Amino acid sequence: MEETLTYISKNQNRYINELKQFLSIPSISNDPKNQADMRDCANFLRDQLNDIGFQQTKIFPTNGHPIVFGEWLGAPGKPTLLFYFLWKILSRQIHPHPYPIPCSEFLQHKLVEMDCLKQS
Repeated sequence: MEETLTYISKNQNRYINELKQFLSIPSISNDPKNQADMRDCANFLRDQLNDIGFQQTKIFPTNGHPIVFGEWLGAPGKPTLLFYFLWKILSRQIHPHPYPIPCSEFLQHKLVEMDCLKQS
């Protein structure tokens, strides 16, 4: 467990930067003018799966938004784990943003806040 926590700690800045990249894609799903951004978001997620070692990744186009699939079969005989993730972003006209700052800045603020709590 200690090895895992050390790895996470050493890579925390990279994880934060990758999450900021993800949050910066204007993937407002109910706005038709953002279809290209939704595809960019799907490409970003597929690339992330490739980067962490998934053996097969694919984007399935649909009549709506793309579906990102990833598969890693590196543990024969072990249980299967399925992640399902729905990323739903609504435009401000439909759902006003609850925070006065962009998501990535809010995330950074919360991480700093969490660091301060850990240190006290």
